Amino acid sequence: VARLVISEFMGRRPGEAISYAFEDLPLNDWTVLAQTVSAAKLPCFTSFVPRSFYEPLFPPASLSLSLSFITLHWLSEAPRLSADAVLAMERHTAADVAAEWRDQAHVDLVSFLRLRATELKDGGEGVYLMVGGGAALPAHEWARPPSGGPSIFSVALSRAVAAGDIDEAAAMAASVAYHLRTDDEVRRAAGEVGASLELLDVTSAEVRVAEGRSAEEHADLAWAIHSNSILSSSGIGDEAGERVRLHLRDVVATEFGDSGATISYVSLAVRRIPREANAASEEGAVAPASEAVATAALESRRLPRAAPAGCSYSQRGWDPMWLARALADPARPTFLFGSTPPRDGTTAAEAAQICAKFVARSRAHASDGFIVYDIQDESSRNAESRPFPFRRTIDPSEYAQHFPPASGKSTVLYKACSEADEAAFASWLDGAQRRNHHTLNLVGPSSSGDTPRISMERAAALVNERPGMAFGCVTIAERHLTKGTEHLVLLRKAGYGAKWFISQAVYDAEATIKLLHDYAGECRRRGCRPVKILLTFAPVGRPKTLQFVKWLGVHVPSAVEERILAKANATESKTKEAAVLESIDVCCEALQRILQMAGGCGVPLGLSVESLSGFREEIDGCFELFRRLQATMLDSVCSPWAVRWYRVPVHSMARSHSEEQLAADAGPEMAEEEQAAGSI
Repeated sequence: VARLVISEFMGRRPGEAISYAFEDLPLNDWTVLAQTVSAAKLPCFTSFVPRSFYEPLFPPASLSLSLSFITLHWLSEAPRLSADAVLAMERHTAADVAAEWRDQAHVDLVSFLRLRATELKDGGEGVYLMVGGGAALPAHEWARPPSGGPSIFSVALSRAVAAGDIDEAAAMAASVAYHLRTDDEVRRAAGEVGASLELLDVTSAEVRVAEGRSAEEHADLAWAIHSNSILSSSGIGDEAGERVRLHLRDVVATEFGDSGATISYVSLAVRRIPREANAASEEGAVAPASEAVATAALESRRLPRAAPAGCSYSQRGWDPMWLARALADPARPTFLFGSTPPRDGTTAAEAAQICAKFVARSRAHASDGFIVYDIQDESSRNAESRPFPFRRTIDPSEYAQHFPPASGKSTVLYKACSEADEAAFASWLDGAQRRNHHTLNLVGPSSSGDTPRISMERAAALVNERPGMAFGCVTIAERHLTKGTEHLVLLRKAGYGAKWFISQAVYDAEATIKLLHDYAGECRRRGCRPVKILLTFAPVGRPKTLQFVKWLGVHVPSAVEERILAKANATESKTKEAAVLESIDVCCEALQRILQMAGGCGVPLGLSVESLSGFREEIDGCFELFRRLQATMLDSVCSPWAVRWYRVPVHSMARSHSEEQLAADAGPEMAEEEQAAGSI
């Protein structure tokens, strides 16, 4: 195959040097491979990469062609398996076990494609062949023999146990870590990286393997492919493995004779979409993570001159729904800063000044926008006294209207559905629209015992009736640990029209991981696409703030609490700052764990950062936490990224609240009213 590929390249690019790299696991017999390649005398430069293909293998944008031959069905890790099965696709495998293997296969293929998308040059292609394919269960007569029994490997191991050749415990531990994807499963995985890889083709076909060969040759072929996995998982040595191979010969002779077995294969072909085509077109936006700007330099540029004050929104081409579309877009992460409205009684001028200070501190961070919370008493959710006394704030919609002119970015406006009836809620929507709010996050009652009010379903319906408005909802992973139904709540609210979800503050990664996997699995079973979930993180540095976090219902593992309190209670100076930095480390570790275990499960993710108190060191910590979390999420997709700068004509924003097309040709007179803002 290598010779054919090289010959094709030489024909298309005569005189151009060609490099051909061979990749395999470090345990491969590299000496034999090197001798084979050397003897072949290939007319190119050759190299060897002893790493898993679930890791980065080559520099970004360095490959013209990426190939994988009959390997991608092997998974990065093996989920649980029934004790009496060796392969996950055996007939008697339980449905929930099979679903776990499908989920792992999906995660792995998405991860593989993202890595290869990074390594391929613009226009470069990838061709990947794996066992699997078909519209339903892929044909695999070694796993599902024509006789209707267990796999040939399960039968051979059972016979070895009966003959006293191996222990029963070893046979029960044996497994083969691969999953056979259907055509649709391959397409779904490719669809998740559709922003960077164009899907060219998915083709599957059934092939007769070992047809016309003796049963011994047939069995030895099957054993050669599967023996490493069976021996390593069962712990039996080579001598015992040889006895299992002899039993396998008998099983194959009985099951197939010399007729061979039917195995299906599926091929996937993709092409790298040019990176320039995916650069963020909206000002102040974060580009899709897989398409982040491939330069380490900071750019400085000027937005066009503002339109005359009398110019209408439609004339200026303003899209007030940009933030809502970014939140709903599964192909890009979204990054938001959370802010709490000031206390009740704050004047409009004071609120604008408070907002301006917050925006000034966040300006050097590449956010897509802001969140403004609707603070409620919430004492009905918890019988214990509130650690911080509840203080009413000004109307969140009044406070949120100051952010676009100060920052050039929109807000997600939280709205607690507390109105007694539909008329009152409709009246509130009227006021929100007058203040140019288009992106809402609807929040239900604090507890089921609260005073009857408009239902979430009816509130959602009223928002859906209004052109130019979109909404998301809140999700709480802790509820999933206790009730096990939060993933169904997400689907129900998405059915109401929710385009995204924003989580409660995360301190327990495991709760979030379980929710993401269950949500992704249920979406696959229903044939629907998961909507984006923004994971919220908040730094803490004081025992009282930590107590408040727990009072709100956030689960803080005891080990995490001890880490933070140990820093907060230390005797050295600046202990408050040390505790905040410890909590930032905790949050970053939690995100890393979530991305590692659920980043490829199929649920699009984003981030938000908030402060849960008014303490200076905790507010300061938000900005460092945002920077580190954003870098962690962008790094997780293995794509180069950088921050770029642009100018926001703030006076024109005050007139229009626009975020995008600010008209034509800025003049020198605009320089005094411009402020810098960051984007990815």
